[in-house]
Parts: sequence; C-alpha cells; structure tokens
Amino acid sequence: MNIESLQAWVAENQLLGFGVIILASVIIFLIARFVIARALIYLATRTDTKYDDIAVRNLRPFRIAWAAPLLVIYFFAYFWPDYQNAIEKAALLVILWLLAITFNALLSALNEIYESSPSFSGVSIQGYLDIVKILVLIVALILSISLISGQSPVSLLTGLGALTAVLLLVFRDTILSIVASIQISTHDMIKEGDWIEVPSYEADGDVINMDLHTVKVQNWDKTVSTIPTYKLVDGSFKNWRSMQRVMLSLMPLSIMVDHLMIRIPCSMIKKEESFHLIKRIQYLLILLVAMAIVKCH
Repeated sequence: MNIESLQAWVAENQLLGFGVIILASVIIFLIARFVIARALIYLATRTDTKYDDIAVRNLRPFRIAWAAPLLVIYFFAYFWPDYQNAIEKAALLVILWLLAITFNALLSALNEIYESSPSFSGVSIQGYLDIVKILVLIVALILSISLISGQSPVSLLTGLGALTAVLLLVFRDTILSIVASIQISTHDMIKEGDWIEVPSYEADGDVINMDLHTVKVQNWDKTVSTIPTYKLVDGSFKNWRSMQRVMLSLMPLSIMVDHLMIRIPCSMIKKEESFHLIKRIQYLLILLVAMAIVKCH
C-alpha cells in the first residue's frame, strides 16, 4: 500500500483516519512520558553525582515528552492535503517554542552546575546566560512570525529597522543591564559572596545572587534587598572584599574572643543600626588583634 492509496483511504474515511492518528499520538505520548521520561528521572536519582539531578530537574523530561505526539502529527499531516499546511505550521510552531524553552532550561542547568561545582569562585555567568536566553527567545519569535506569515526571516529583520526606536524604548532596562553586567564582570566589581554596602537602597550584606537584571543582597538582619544591576554602575557602593582578604591573610591561626567581654550601650544605638555596628566591631577587633600579632613577630 503506497502513500497515494493511504491518502485515498483517509479521504474516504476522514473521521476514522483522524482517530487513528490521534490514537497513535496518544500512545507515543504515553510511552515518552511514562516510560522514557520516568526512566531518565529514575536513572538520575540512582547515580552518585548531583549534576544529572540538576539537569533532569531543569530540563523536565515530562515536558519534552510533548514533542513526540507533535512529531507524529507533523509527519502524517500529508494524509489531509487540504489542511496539510495548517497542521504542519501549528505542529512546528509548538515544537519550536518547546525547543526554545528546553534550550533555556539547559542553560539554567549549566549555570546551576557551574555554581555548585567545587571550583566556583563567586564569578557569576548568569548574566551572560541570560543574554543568550533573550537572543534565543528573539530568534524563536522571529521564526514564529515567519512561519505564520510565510515570509522570510531576513525580510522580517529588514522591516525591524523602522522599529528600532520602539525596541530601544521597550528593552531599555535590558540593554542597560547587559552593559552593566559586562562592566561588572570585566572590572571584577562584585562577586557572589562579597559583602557590599549600597546606601541608596539601604542594602548592607552578602551578595547571594547575580543575574542579568538584579543583584540580591542578604542583609545582616536576614532581609533581602533587590537592586537593579545597572544602578550599581550608575551609583556608588562599597565592597568590603579587600578587608575580608586582608583579615584572612593576616589570620593564619584562630583567635577566641569572649563575646561577654564586649559591652555596647543600647541607649547609644538605634535598634535598626545594631546589626551593622556589631558586625563592623567584630571585624575591626579581629583586624586589630591580627595586626598586633604580625607586628610582634
């Protein structure tokens, strides 16, 4: 039985042929979701390394399983010549965005693996990965418009030249964040784990996360301040990383400090400033003791 005879049979029995294709798609989906996807998750949990767990958690095999029935529908769309073009476009459109989301999830997994590796030194690459994610979404959007309209992606890019001003206005914060992220990484201004102080945002604590648009700082009272990335470049902030390095280099031995010997008059300190003052007093005491030890030797 050749393709022409199959098409003729489907044309005579459209409802039955449609039911057969849908049934085949459902069977393929169930196999992909409940056999292949579950097998991948099971294998990831059985290994000693945690990297495959991170990959599976971000990639989500259950979501990728939806590509199987879509491929079946796409390859058998020729059974309905009158609707073949529409069916193929719809299937390709969903597959395209499924691939784009999966690729961005893979980038998130790579970033999480990088930050959880023993060699991680605090230099974040999440900003660069966010740039790649935005480019992937832009490419997917252009290809989607090209697929729906039937025009070439090159002609669409040519037409975007007239919308440059609008695009610059819409993506203003993103463009500023991209430039700021590159400057911060190039000049090594901030790393994850640094103690920074940003008075304009009342932030004073450790950097716990850096991405393209925001920098999250955990203050000493365990609150979290979120600062736009480009504001760090536009404004001023204080990074205490050098002070921490000096103390580490001057302190090859442990020094026990009895906290009961430290007295701070509560009447002289505002409650909201006590956390910052106590932290700085601890650093200064340790620094003074270390300098005295080095001077004696």
